[in-house]
Amino acid sequence: MDFIYRFSPKINLLFLLFIPMIYFSCSDGDGPVPDQGEANIRIITVDPTTDTYIIRNFGDKTEDISNYRLCSKFTYTNNLSSLTLAGGTLNLSPNSEVTLTGFAIDDAAADLGLYLATGSFDDASAMVDFVQWG
Repeated sequence: MDFIYRFSPKINLLFLLFIPMIYFSCSDGDGPVPDQGEANIRIITVDPTTDTYIIRNFGDKTEDISNYRLCSKFTYTNNLSSLTLAGGTLNLSPNSEVTLTGFAIDDAAADLGLYLATGSFDDASAMVDFVQWG
């Protein structure tokens, strides 16, 4: 018991010094603000026989994808709003999807890349998602 009593003031002092460090190191000041969320846009279905594509937002933030672009075997779209909207909206809310048609792709073997509205097609950071078949 005498051992604990002798070191107790030092332990208390260390404890008081470390509490603010623990508090500030656990704060989320450096990370994203939780309630802002982020969109997570993905191609979930490609039907090359009907040239139909379904794109889904798996994130928790609404994202307008009307100016996103598609690329398949070096053929490009200007933006998604130039395609035929078969279901849904291009302003994707969380957990919603849109069905598009009108961009001809190879039935047997091809690829389909979804790109941001800005950036070059040869810039990997502009690519949102990519699928391949055949």
